[in-house]
Amino acid sequence: MQNERLTALVGKVTVEKEWLVKKLKSLGLSNRKQLVDLKPSLLHTSSSLSVNHQCQLLGINRSGIYYKPKINNAKQVIKHHIVKVFERIPIYGEKKVHQQLLENGHKVSLNTVARYRQELGLKAVTDVDDYIEFYNYRRFHETLKYKEPMDVHQESIKLNQKKKRAS
Repeated sequence: MQNERLTALVGKVTVEKEWLVKKLKSLGLSNRKQLVDLKPSLLHTSSSLSVNHQCQLLGINRSGIYYKPKINNAKQVIKHHIVKVFERIPIYGEKKVHQQLLENGHKVSLNTVARYRQELGLKAVTDVDDYIEFYNYRRFHETLKYKEPMDVHQESIKLNQKKKRAS
């Protein structure tokens, strides 16, 4: 009787573990790494798991959870310049942005520019209405002391209202 009950319990736990393993695989490696508790309980109670055992259960390599990726400063600088070019002239595609970067002294391939623009979610403004809206309302104009046209317009309205009140 006791053996049958234990056998049924082991079977149930095995099925649950297999189900969890399948679900955990769909999370992706970075999410599974976040599940690891790097400071398990010092009391070593029955409910605490070692880091090694947690990694085995999650199906990840223990050495990988301690890895901190290096920040590539050159990549960040190029991405920053791509964003600046996009903000200044949003109709530029990859080729024009690539040409602009080369003129500014950044050695980068066209494919890299395309990939970085995709990572940043930058797409050239191709719709005429979008370009007119950008050009008239959001672009910083040199003749307006690098202010947005809408800001200058609102400032002029406020100034005219003050003049009317004064007279």
